[in-house]
Amino acid sequence: MKTLLVPTDFTEYADFALEVAASISKKTGAKIYLLNVIDKIYRKEDGSYNRYEDVTLNGITEHKEVDKRFNERKKKYQLQDVELLKESQFDTVYGSILKYADQYKADLIIMGAYGNSGSEESFIGSNTERVMRNSSIPVLTIKQRYENFNINNIVFASLFLSEAKRIFPKLKSFAELFNAKIHLLKVITPARFERTPIAIALMNKFAAEFNLKDYAVNLYADNSVEGGIINFSNEVEADIIAITTHGKRRLTYLINGNLTDEVVNESAKAILSFRVRDVLEEISEEFRENYRDYYYGSDF
Repeated sequence: MKTLLVPTDFTEYADFALEVAASISKKTGAKIYLLNVIDKIYRKEDGSYNRYEDVTLNGITEHKEVDKRFNERKKKYQLQDVELLKESQFDTVYGSILKYADQYKADLIIMGAYGNSGSEESFIGSNTERVMRNSSIPVLTIKQRYENFNINNIVFASLFLSEAKRIFPKLKSFAELFNAKIHLLKVITPARFERTPIAIALMNKFAAEFNLKDYAVNLYADNSVEGGIINFSNEVEADIIAITTHGKRRLTYLINGNLTDEVVNESAKAILSFRVRDVLEEISEEFRENYRDYYYGSDF
């Protein structure tokens, strides 16, 4: 891991993300790019837009104020290899974030989950989900302050079919950077019964395919997939919950339908998301062909 992109509006949750980035940078030697995006302010007099350097905040030129905040955080978090990027929004804030992630070949985007929605300069909140759904690289979402951000346990909930296999090499590489244990998790709900021997065999086959060393196979019964992920993650004291996202859908649990905002909103855990193509019909067909005989009371 060589490059981290951290979008910031200098609110509390953005600082949580920056602090985590500082910890990861010290662990991996990755360079941090701190990105501040502001709306271009329309000028009625000539129909143009202000440049970043011309935008003022409380009478102070914006870029000078941002430089001041950047230097304060650089000193506070003892940032070494860090560079400040300043952007006047051209299209959308999340679009600017994705543009810089591509331009600087970022390996990971780290964002705060919420911002101060009452602040004109805030963009962390709603844009976090948009970045998660559209980023081609992993996104680490931070929801709380960590005094010492150590990654020891990662929970990966899945049905462990082909979609999971497409993103898993990235997750495995991430876990190996921190010598973290991966907890493979399949949540069993009343609506989706699965025989234990079959579920365990499928997860063991998945682990063998990727030559996993430090991992655990887990079945967890709960009333909902979201509840099972959250409760299991709390029980094993997971540092990160890994999930997949789709560009045109919200957070998903493979073919089990939408992994709603409950996991992101209700769990205080950091969320590591991986975008996959919209291939639910393909996965559904794979599921029908290979696993229909292992379930009861379902019409596949």
